Amino acid sequence: MCRKIIVSFLFFFCAGAFAHAQEIPYTIPEFTFYKMDDTPFTREDLSRTSNIVFVFFSTTCHHCQDETRAMGEHSGDFDQSTLYFISKENKSDIRKFMDTYGKQLKDKSNVHVLRDPQSEFVLKFNPTQYPSVYIYTPTRQLVKHFSGETPISEITAALK
Repeated sequence: MCRKIIVSFLFFFCAGAFAHAQEIPYTIPEFTFYKMDDTPFTREDLSRTSNIVFVFFSTTCHHCQDETRAMGEHSGDFDQSTLYFISKENKSDIRKFMDTYGKQLKDKSNVHVLRDPQSEFVLKFNPTQYPSVYIYTPTRQLVKHFSGETPISEITAALK
């Protein structure tokens, strides 16, 4: 009987710890990413006047390609937000991705492309698939999280 109690306790403890580890942060955690010129970029560098939209992507992900292209086609819907495209990949692949799929976005003043060579985004934001979109208020509070390719209309609706 005691053994069953111990096993049950361990199961619930481990399950709870796993569930906790997978939570989406309600406030933006501290991080250090890098701009394409290798300049560090931290939480303190985020916009303080507009919604913050993180787009975590992989350059080889077809859903990421489609979603980035769609965001570009609807770029006017994001004018009141600041977009941060974040990838763990190398600068060359990220540039090629943005030149191909984000060409309508890459030169906009409210769009920033960041590298995450230490995989901090995965550890701190807990994405489960590509692309993952996180929308936060200017005060760093979570509005909405989207996992996987999402219709642009759903993303822009969360910005209003």
